[in-house]
Amino acid sequence: MPESRNRPLEHPAKPIFRLGDAAAKGRLLLYKCNLCRRATYFLASDLAQIYDPEIEFDSPLFACSRCNRHDYINVRIHVPHPGDYGSLTVKRPGPIKTIQTWRMVKLGDV
Repeated sequence: MPESRNRPLEHPAKPIFRLGDAAAKGRLLLYKCNLCRRATYFLASDLAQIYDPEIEFDSPLFACSRCNRHDYINVRIHVPHPGDYGSLTVKRPGPIKTIQTWRMVKLGDV
């Protein structure tokens, strides 16, 4: 899981925005790696189904797929504009694949 950051205490008048809140409002999350400059959009609702919806939205959930570093990831909220529909590329979960694994055993052993 992501490292915990030093955050100020939650104030009653200004609650912390969580992943579940972003999913409920239909927001996109922009994951940008500041090392290799890769930027990827995710639907917050997709990430809330896979990860805990109670975590803060700006906590990096995974490392960059290009440089494999998580400490350079910056997460921002993106409100989709009418021009984004049909033109913005969003990364969505695909089908789950099962892979057959093999093991080495001696002949006659189980």
